[in-house]
Amino acid sequence: MSSTTAQLRVLHTKEFTDDQKHIFEDMLNKELQREACSAYRKPELKWLALINEDGDMVSGLVYKIYKKQRIVYLKSLVTDANHRCKGHASRLLDYLQEKVAGGRQILFYCDPCRVPFYKKRDAQNFKKRKFNKLLRDIKGMPAECLTMQFAKTTPGEMKGKQNTKEVGAAGA
Repeated sequence: MSSTTAQLRVLHTKEFTDDQKHIFEDMLNKELQREACSAYRKPELKWLALINEDGDMVSGLVYKIYKKQRIVYLKSLVTDANHRCKGHASRLLDYLQEKVAGGRQILFYCDPCRVPFYKKRDAQNFKKRKFNKLLRDIKGMPAECLTMQFAKTTPGEMKGKQNTKEVGAAGA
């Protein structure tokens, strides 16, 4: 079993092996609302995964960068059921904010039951109408979901909570 102080590493989209791609998609589909086959393989979507010292994929997220709007859309965030409550999702969110988003705003939507998780990590509510205007291509958001944001940050502004080994470039 891994501890929260263990050395973790972040894996980026192009660094996934074929086996890791299948593990990642299975984890997303198992823990989240099931997506269409290969929905996460669209070329505009980027992946991040947190790998523990045993080589297990413990958490992952899917995002899309909108360069003109200076927005990162967080599509999905998931932690394997066997590795929850150890800070893995928080580490990935910190990494996304620090290494990927830079000065970009991060927008996402989530189920109402997930709002406290994100608010603990400094996310704020965001007007749904404005969200839909900024991200017109995002379709199929359930009516009960709330739209949220992580405000723009400057690199180096994060709290330095990460204990991750950086591997490769962020793809931004």
